[in-house]
Amino acid sequence: SLDISSQAVPEFQRQETISGLYERYKGSMENFLGYQGTVNENYALVAKYLSTRLNNVGDPFCLGYSQLNTKEVEAKVLKYYSDLWQAKLDPEDPTACWGYVLSMGSTEGNIFSLYNAREYLGGKPLLFKTASFTQEDDYKEPVILFSQETHYSILKACSLIKLSTMSEVGNKFYKDECPFGEKWPLSVPSYECGGINVEALCVVAEFFASKGHPLVLNFNLGTTFKGACDQIRRASESVLKVLKKHNMLESGQRNKYWIHIDGALGASYIPYLEKAIEQDLIREPPEFPFFDFRENYVHSIVTSGHKWIGAPWPCGVLMMRNELRVNPVSEPSYIGTKDTTFAGSRNAISPLLLWEFHSKYSEQQKVEMACEGIKLANYLKQQLEDLESRLGYCIYVRHSPLSLAVRFLRPCESILKKYSLCVEKETVSGQEVEFTHVFCMRHVSYRLLDQLCSDLVSHPNPFPVYCSSNSYIN
Repeated sequence: SLDISSQAVPEFQRQETISGLYERYKGSMENFLGYQGTVNENYALVAKYLSTRLNNVGDPFCLGYSQLNTKEVEAKVLKYYSDLWQAKLDPEDPTACWGYVLSMGSTEGNIFSLYNAREYLGGKPLLFKTASFTQEDDYKEPVILFSQETHYSILKACSLIKLSTMSEVGNKFYKDECPFGEKWPLSVPSYECGGINVEALCVVAEFFASKGHPLVLNFNLGTTFKGACDQIRRASESVLKVLKKHNMLESGQRNKYWIHIDGALGASYIPYLEKAIEQDLIREPPEFPFFDFRENYVHSIVTSGHKWIGAPWPCGVLMMRNELRVNPVSEPSYIGTKDTTFAGSRNAISPLLLWEFHSKYSEQQKVEMACEGIKLANYLKQQLEDLESRLGYCIYVRHSPLSLAVRFLRPCESILKKYSLCVEKETVSGQEVEFTHVFCMRHVSYRLLDQLCSDLVSHPNPFPVYCSSNSYIN
């Protein structure tokens, strides 16, 4: 029983309960295909730390009073990511970057980055006095722009920190002026592949910039369902032209924009794909999603450690430019360190997990792992297209460039349950159709993909999903 009573439970009973749960979860892990998580990475070397009480409270570059922390490990992990993301890491240099290891997944990094964006654009004092701020008489609140494929944590962050969406600002102040129709939408439309529609983004940016609103742009690197990447370079450069036109890029003043990269999945493996392309290991797509700090317009980046890397619990990395950081709201003497992170107490074992992963594998091994995910996705796409021919009807096989996800028509319940597949609706030919997806994470094998296809072939009715007219849309 999992009930917790007033009496102590003997160790053998606790062991029996925990072991039973583990066996159940182990069975699910063997066929796990539906989510952005690698489930077979071995972190046994770090397991002994579960019996310790460690806390990375406060700034990662200041040890503080407590000696029970792993900040020296955290600093090395951050240095690795700064190199991976083409940044200079130095907490004391205004021209460099700063970051920390997240205790949650990228949601925490999204919240903190967007909070910093709102405060920066609102004129709050900066940690480094790098740019002045002139409060204009007709100051307008910032507006965040993001695509319809954006993770739900962005909307949650906006609600928490009171950062207004284009729907809120548009419907409140410019009700009859929406360039897309009668009512302002919540988000910017996406292309079918899942990337943000750059042309639509520019239309919206032009509207709000012309009204004097600073812009916060959230771009995605590996969307939740399609695993798609926004064309960050093309989108950013296009919007910057709009901002320049409206005098929102002023020398010596704070720029009136912030670009944040939600790379929960993609920022962990896309850098290795860039190296793979240089080695001719995979074919370069028409537009590679360059996203890192080589681009001066990128202000903050987050990634998760429990997705591509496969940490056993949610964690991640946030990095942002020093010159844009706002002053902490408090200076507690109790911890002996600056309160510069979103969380107070922070998980001190997560840096050990990230260090273990990146130390275990060479850079070339990680390049080959990233390539293998793309090859697996291409393989599954071909197998499902072959299955489609055998079935004689369309199952809408889709794969976006450099995505680890392959999408297709929702299968029967038994397949969904066996492989932990999720379901989401997409519009096809004007009608809503239910899709599922497979994410080719690092634990996925050709054997497992073949098993899925075999189960679909052998099932008497593998795709009992119909549109509203009770027929397949061909």
